[in-house]
Amino acid sequence: YLFFRFFDISDVQARIAEAGIWGPLILVALKASTIIVAPLSGSPLYPIAGALFGFWKGFGLLVVGDMLGGTVAFWISRIFGRAIAHRFLGGQENLVTQALEMMSTTKGFLLARLGFVTFPEIPAYAAGLSRIGFVPFIIIFTLVGMLPTAVTAGIGAFLTSVLVAGSASAQ
Repeated sequence: YLFFRFFDISDVQARIAEAGIWGPLILVALKASTIIVAPLSGSPLYPIAGALFGFWKGFGLLVVGDMLGGTVAFWISRIFGRAIAHRFLGGQENLVTQALEMMSTTKGFLLARLGFVTFPEIPAYAAGLSRIGFVPFIIIFTLVGMLPTAVTAGIGAFLTSVLVAGSASAQ
């Protein structure tokens, strides 16, 4: 709402079009960074992407950003976190060890990804600590995230069409 209240959407869309490839690349990088840097929230980017790029292009760019961010988080955790996790966890049968074991299966990771659908960075980093392979990880990670991405990008695209149509009829 605030975005539409303070900015002329047509003007912003024109500026993004003038930016060429940089506009979409910045969106993808911003979305990826919200997964890589866990405290950052990507929630506002979803409707904004739908508003600025249209539903399909915004949706596609967000999915690419999610995939890129998830991939980087997975490999950061896999390369740098696994040795530390094993050192701290050892062979103890505690909750964290059991959770990582559960996520080592495709079904277990699917359940974890569904459970943390609004916090994709948690299963991305946790999967890197588990034994799940990268291919099942990225397929599940991406597919589960597509529905909420479509809904929220669709909200932005819908609001844009309603507000642009409303301002055109008011003139």
